[in-house]
Amino acid sequence: MPNCCLHALRAGWNWIRLPGIITCSWTWYSLMVCIGCTLYGDRKSPDEFMFLAIYIPYLLFPLCVTWRLWTRTLFCQGTGCVPH
Repeated sequence: MPNCCLHALRAGWNWIRLPGIITCSWTWYSLMVCIGCTLYGDRKSPDEFMFLAIYIPYLLFPLCVTWRLWTRTLFCQGTGCVPH
């Protein structure tokens, strides 16, 4: 599956938008639950700063990808582009 997604992004196929947004949203959601349980649950992290320093990029990447995939004309360049 990752090879298909990489090929779709490289080839400029707009159908990859919805699967990408769905994947990023469940990744972000599950990571938020994991971070919340680790910071506020029964088994707290001994070093919260290091824990957050390691896991913040895993939160930011799906948000950035979702922000990029949100537009209807993902691979359109120039004016007058029509979404596929």
